[in-house]
Amino acid sequence: MDADFDLGAFEHYTSYDPQSGVVSSYLVSLKNQLVRFESTGNEFIFGKWEAVFMERSRKFDPDTIEYLAGKYGFRVLENFTDNKKWFTDSLWIKK
Repeated sequence: MDADFDLGAFEHYTSYDPQSGVVSSYLVSLKNQLVRFESTGNEFIFGKWEAVFMERSRKFDPDTIEYLAGKYGFRVLENFTDNKKWFTDSLWIKK
């Protein structure tokens, strides 16, 4: 990105709502800092503990994944999970 990010000055943070299955991800600045993009000349100031929203995802159980795939004209080709089966990346193919 041609920027002078100090990756060690940010921490990844997530929160999970078990009722909705929604996971939100943030990067949190661990200090006051200025990040410069050489290619554009843009500068961004991050305050200590400032959270930058990155992603929102939703967790589904295997039955719901199968249901949603079928509902929208797909079939599940394969589900990839972590060791604890807490997260799934699901590969679908058009029927």
